[in-house]
Amino acid sequence: MHQQLANLQSAFGKKFNLSIVVGYKMEQIMEHVPDASFVYNENFDQTNTSKSLLKALSNSASGGVLWMNGDVVFDSKILDYVKPFIQNEQSFVTVNVSSVSDEEVKYTIDNNGFIDLLSKSVPHDLAGGEAVGINYVSKYDKKKFI
Repeated sequence: MHQQLANLQSAFGKKFNLSIVVGYKMEQIMEHVPDASFVYNENFDQTNTSKSLLKALSNSASGGVLWMNGDVVFDSKILDYVKPFIQNEQSFVTVNVSSVSDEEVKYTIDNNGFIDLLSKSVPHDLAGGEAVGINYVSKYDKKKFI
C-alpha cells in the first residue's frame, strides 16, 4: 500500500483525496496511512471487492474515482500513461492481455473495443486477459456504475 501511495504522489502530487475501504486488518491499515479517509465495509468477511467498491463510490466526492485493489504492485509509469484518460474524464480498466488462471478477474470486449464482461467467472476461452486492478470511473459514469 505504501508503494501505491508513493506512486500516486509521484504522479499527482501530495494533494489528492485518498479513501481506503477497510475491514480486514482495519486498525493496522489506519495506523499506517493516517492521512487517508476511510470507508468501513462491515461485511468484508462475507462479501467480495465489488461491495467494497460500491461503498467507496457511494461515499466519494462528486468527481471521478481512480480505484485500485490494495494488493496491486505496479510501475509508477502506468499512472503517467493513464493520466490523460483521468484528465479527460474517460473511464477505463487497465488490463494485461496474457493468459490467466481461475483466480484473476478476466474481461471480454465488444466489437467496439469496450469492456463487455468483467468477472472471475468469464470463461477462459473468451477472456481477453486479466484486469490488473487500476481502474477509473469518470464522474459521468459513476452514477450508472453504482
